[in-house]
Amino acid sequence: MLHYTTWDSDQYLYKMNRYAGWGALNMRDAKRRPSVLAMATRAPLRFLQLYFFRLGFLDGIAGFQICMHTAYYAFLKQAKLWELNCAIPQPDPEAERATQFEEQPILVFSESAQRADKSDTKRSDDDARPDHATQRSLADQFANYRSWRHSSDALPTADCGRICELSCGSAQ
Repeated sequence: MLHYTTWDSDQYLYKMNRYAGWGALNMRDAKRRPSVLAMATRAPLRFLQLYFFRLGFLDGIAGFQICMHTAYYAFLKQAKLWELNCAIPQPDPEAERATQFEEQPILVFSESAQRADKSDTKRSDDDARPDHATQRSLADQFANYRSWRHSSDALPTADCGRICELSCGSAQ
């Protein structure tokens, strides 16, 4: 039975980066400290162990690649542990953007459209369109979709169709 966990090196490196981050978090939780000696020696020693002592050279180029990737994983885990303990914290621009647009309303229609909604009468297409002052804020809201997509205020189903109608001209 053949079992492929990844199909190419890109997928493997993505998975390895994720696992290295988790491994570094586990080491930090176990109160392990990063050291230059560990970062410098673990990767070469891991390669020697796998390639020579566990006979990775018998698998040819594929064995060499696997041994190199595994050695790099050992280094990456130590580097991420160092990041967790010693690196300067970086600002999160997504979090700043999310707090900036939290209080902004999602859609603002003209007064005539709001009156038509309150009276439950059939309205014309001109009344349902936002006025010119709110079109710019509506465009800004679409551009910053990620900031309000994760907010606790979910869009009602009726508003989702209205957003699509306003942005692309057709309702869903």
